[in-house]
Amino acid sequence: MTKFALIVALLCAVSCVRSTPDEIHLRELNARLAALSAEESEIKERIKNIKDPGASIALQEELLLHQSRMEHLRATIEVLSPK
Repeated sequence: MTKFALIVALLCAVSCVRSTPDEIHLRELNARLAALSAEESEIKERIKNIKDPGASIALQEELLLHQSRMEHLRATIEVLSPK
């Protein structure tokens, strides 16, 4: 877990003290989304700096997996968010 993701998770935990279960769940989902976004940026940076084609393909597959997870989380957050 990156430092950014850890900070977001801690802030989420502190802010969850006086929240409803739905608000807590949405904050947790947003924290996960932020962590995945930070990891996505790290993977993109590693792809730029890599010379080995085999490793680049593996990183691109990992990037696609992260993007898929992020899209799923965004859809879940959209459904659960109050209108």
